[in-house]
Amino acid sequence: MDFPKGLIIKENLEISSPKDSLQDVLDKNFTGYVALDVLGYGGVEEALLVINGGKIIMAEYIHFRFGKRLEADSALPYVLNLLAADRALLNIVALDVREMDFVLELNERYRLSRPLDIYRLPKLAPARYDPSLEKSLEQEIIEIARQRKEYGKLAPLGKILLETKDKEQIIKRLRINYEKIRTDAERFVLVLKGMTPEEQDTKLAEKMKNELSKLECIEVKQVVCKVDKAAKKLKFELHFILYTSKLVAPISNEEILKQVIEQLAKAVVEEEGQQYKDLNIEIKYNIERVE
Repeated sequence: MDFPKGLIIKENLEISSPKDSLQDVLDKNFTGYVALDVLGYGGVEEALLVINGGKIIMAEYIHFRFGKRLEADSALPYVLNLLAADRALLNIVALDVREMDFVLELNERYRLSRPLDIYRLPKLAPARYDPSLEKSLEQEIIEIARQRKEYGKLAPLGKILLETKDKEQIIKRLRINYEKIRTDAERFVLVLKGMTPEEQDTKLAEKMKNELSKLECIEVKQVVCKVDKAAKKLKFELHFILYTSKLVAPISNEEILKQVIEQLAKAVVEEEGQQYKDLNIEIKYNIERVE
């Protein structure tokens, strides 16, 4: 969904029992939107709810790793499932009348067939978070990938399988653009509007440092990929965070890691369009360990 800047009420608030916590922090006549992020078995799931005068009128579900989005009524079962999670990260942004009109105009396809009152959320959400909903999405994506003979690259934000002495290691990939930051780690959807690229880089660096310090990772690899096209003096930066979790063996071979980073950088450039394929790519490595 597309949102104006709005007034931030809660930012990256860690909560338990989301379905109950939401009622505690939201006014019964609240107008704005809520972003709820849960770390599922296969990556970060996000629920977006647009609320107008205490009634939920729009919904979106996003699974960043699978590159899957669901809208309106089709998103609702997945959104309600996230409300039943044990813990989540909560962001709440209030909108005025003009800003809400903007949301309604640009996001019509996310509108629910019937609005829901906020106070009904605890009753509508299941008693427990059900991981089978997330797993069904993964199977759907895998089947599509197999049909296209592209298994190993499930989606632009999918998983990359590496051939090493330790057989397969899964590196979760982060791709960032300046409108929205998505990761496969603990949380991240930052909407950065009205900022220069330099201001966004500063904000991003602070956000990553704070959030990565909370992750239970063996090691974190950060790289900035600078892309320069001299003919047009076109410069921009692509940021990657690559990390291995405690569930898989850490990467010990630095050369293998660098090769993977370079492949990912080139892949992202190619995804941006044909006009970027002749760009020169310069990789800078900044290795940071998190115990």
